[in-house]
Amino acid sequence: MPQVVDAPFAHRFLQRLQGAANAHDAHAVAALCCADVVWDDPAAPHTLHGCDAVQRFQSEIMFPALPDTHIVLIDGPYPTGPASGYSTWPPSGRGHAKLDRHRSNSASRRSM
Repeated sequence: MPQVVDAPFAHRFLQRLQGAANAHDAHAVAALCCADVVWDDPAAPHTLHGCDAVQRFQSEIMFPALPDTHIVLIDGPYPTGPASGYSTWPPSGRGHAKLDRHRSNSASRRSM
């Protein structure tokens, strides 16, 4: 049975995700995801499906492009269904490599 994504669960999840992202730990970010995660990020070349895709994106694209990135939740979480939700938290920091933005929206939305 899927975990119900209510506000308390979403807040705990996002605290763990923020910690893993701010530690630049791609494996820890991916470990927080369910096997069939759908990860929609404007910096990704496409919508990511599955933990392995999330881990590769973080370790091969996001963290190398923004080696001093730090994220702070600015909006949400907003549960959108019994096992999904989204939040907004733009990265800050000075990128040493260009991070191509493949999409026009500026908010990062992650389905849990």
